[in-house]
Amino acid sequence: MAPPAVRKKSTTSPSPTPSSSQPRQASISVPSTSRRRSPEPKKQKRRRLAPRSPSPAPIPTLDFCNVQKCIPNASRIILESRPQIPDLEKDVRAVNIDSTLDEISKRRFRPGELVWCDIEKPIRPKPKETNVEIRFWPGLVEECNFKADVTANTKGQYVYSVKFLALPQRVPFQSDRLLPYQAHAPPQAIVERMSNLSPDELSYQRETLYHLAIITNVGPGRPSFNQTLPIFAVALEIARDVRELWTLTDEFNLQFTVPRLIKNADSISAVASEQRQTINQPHFLGLWWGPERIWVGDLVRLKLSRRSFAPEGIPGAVLPPSGPGPGALEEISEHRDDVDMGEMGAQTRGLFMHIKRLFVTEKVSTDGTLMRECRVAGKIYELADADWKEEDVAMVSKDDEDAADYVPLPQAPKGYNFRGILASDYECICAISVLSGRYYPRILFHPLLADKVQEIVSAAVDSQSLVEFGHLVCLEGLEEGIKNAVEPTRYKLSRPAILQEADRTAVARMEKFADSLRQAQKDDEFEEEEEAESAERTAVDVDELFSE
Repeated sequence: MAPPAVRKKSTTSPSPTPSSSQPRQASISVPSTSRRRSPEPKKQKRRRLAPRSPSPAPIPTLDFCNVQKCIPNASRIILESRPQIPDLEKDVRAVNIDSTLDEISKRRFRPGELVWCDIEKPIRPKPKETNVEIRFWPGLVEECNFKADVTANTKGQYVYSVKFLALPQRVPFQSDRLLPYQAHAPPQAIVERMSNLSPDELSYQRETLYHLAIITNVGPGRPSFNQTLPIFAVALEIARDVRELWTLTDEFNLQFTVPRLIKNADSISAVASEQRQTINQPHFLGLWWGPERIWVGDLVRLKLSRRSFAPEGIPGAVLPPSGPGPGALEEISEHRDDVDMGEMGAQTRGLFMHIKRLFVTEKVSTDGTLMRECRVAGKIYELADADWKEEDVAMVSKDDEDAADYVPLPQAPKGYNFRGILASDYECICAISVLSGRYYPRILFHPLLADKVQEIVSAAVDSQSLVEFGHLVCLEGLEEGIKNAVEPTRYKLSRPAILQEADRTAVARMEKFADSLRQAQKDDEFEEEEEAESAERTAVDVDELFSE
C-alpha cells in the first residue's frame, strides 16, 4: 500500500469517512513545546509525518484530536471484517491480564521490537574513566518463550532471544535484563568519545563487524573498549534509523453504514437525516512505530497533557480533569503552603488512548490535491489519584465488558487509577502524529532503573532537577507524552524493509563519516606542509637580504 502521507491529484470527491460523516464535537490542537525530552544522544528538530497542507477550519494541520460520536455497532463490524492475527492476541493480552506473574516477569517485549540489553559486566576503557562505559547494547527481539521453573517456588518467566545490532550474536535474556528503547540513552561521555575517534580507529567495513567475541563474555576473548566503541557507534546509528521509520500492518477493509448528517461546524450537535451512506475504509490491526510494536487493543501514551485536552470538559461528551485526592490535599495542608492548586490532580499528567481502530482516510486540500492521513481512534483515559472521589458517576466512561472485542486495561501506575473521560457513546480520533508510544506498566520498578528512580525521588524536592527525569516518568504517564515520544518521520512498506534500510544506511553513513575524517586529516597535513614551505621560503629570503 502507498504511504499514508502521499499526496495525489483529486478529480473526484473522496469517499466519506467517519471523521467527515460524524458530528465533530471538539477540535483540540496538539500544543508545540520546547520541553520535549527524548532518550537520544542527539537532539532532533520535530518533524511531521506529512507535510503541512491547507485544509478547512478547524483543523489547519495534521496534528489534531477530535471527540465525536462512536460508529454504531463498530465492535461487531470490526470483528466480522478483520483477519485473525495470533500475535495480536498474545501481545495485548499478555501485558493486560497475565496476573500470575509480577510486572517485570510479564511478557513485556514483542518480537521485532528494539530494546536495550544489559551485558552484565560493562565494557570500560583502561584506565577507567568516570561515566565512560558500555553497559547496554541495542538489540532486536527475535523470539519470546515462557520458561517454567519446576524446581523453585517461582512460576517461571519469559526468555527472549535478542539479536545484537551490528553484531552476529543472538543472546538469551530474561525480562529483568532488558529495557524498552525509550527508557535509556547512552551516557553523554560515550557519545563524546565516539565523536573524537580518529580515522584509524574508525573501522566500518562490514567484514570487521563479525570478528568480535560475544560481548557478554567476561573472559580473555572479550573485546577491549577501543575495539568495541566503533561497533557500538554503528549499532547506535542503526537504532536511530529504526526509530525514525514506521509502517502499518495487517490491512483489512471496513464497510459500515451511517446516517447522513446535517450539522453546524460550530455546534456540538448534529441532526441525522433519514438518508444513509455506506463507507468503505482501509483499516489496520497494527503498526510498527519506530522501535515499538503497537496493536489495536493496546493502551498507548499520547503526546498531550490532560490540561491541553478539553481542560474545562465538554458537557455530555468530556469530563473535566480530576482534582487531587484526599491524601494529596492532606499532605499539601500539612507540608506545603505555596502550592498552585491549578497544578494539582490529573491535569499535569499524560493522556492515554485505548486503541479501537487504526485507519487511513483521505482529505482534499484547497489546492485540489488528495492527502492520505493515518488516524487512530479509541477511548481516552487520564491518571486520577487512587483516592479521588468521582463527582459525576453517571457519565464516567468504561470499556464495554460485554463487547466482543473487549480487552481489559493494564495495571495503572502505583497510587493512581485510569479514569475514562469520554461519555460512553463518544470516541476520540487523533492523527497518528499525536501518538507518543507504548505504555509500560510499572516500568519505574524495573531493577535496571533502580538508581535512576532513586535520583528521581531525591530530586522531587527540586522541580528544576526533576525535569531531567521527565523522559522516564512519562513512560508511565506521570508526565505528558511529548517528553519521551517516538516520532518516526519516514514510512516504509514493511518491518523487514525498515530493518534492511536502517542497517544499510547506518553502516554507509558511518563509512562516509570515516572517509570525511580521513580527508580532513589529509587537508590538515597539506596545510601544514604549505605553511612549513612558506616559512622556509621566508627564511631563505631573509638570509639572502642580509647576505646582500
